[in-house]
Amino acid sequence: ASPTCTGVLQDAIDSDLPDCTIDFETTQLNMRTELTVYATRCGVFESRRKMLRA
Repeated sequence: ASPTCTGVLQDAIDSDLPDCTIDFETTQLNMRTELTVYATRCGVFESRRKMLRA
């Protein structure tokens, strides 16, 4: 994944994400859940663990 993209996602995960739901094309999405899942798929948590070990 792009370092810029993972950096933005890491910052979002490190912040106090809102626990709110939005309606998008007749689907309700929880912002905290969606960003966490997306970040995990991009390897953000994995790269964070690597940084903590260093």
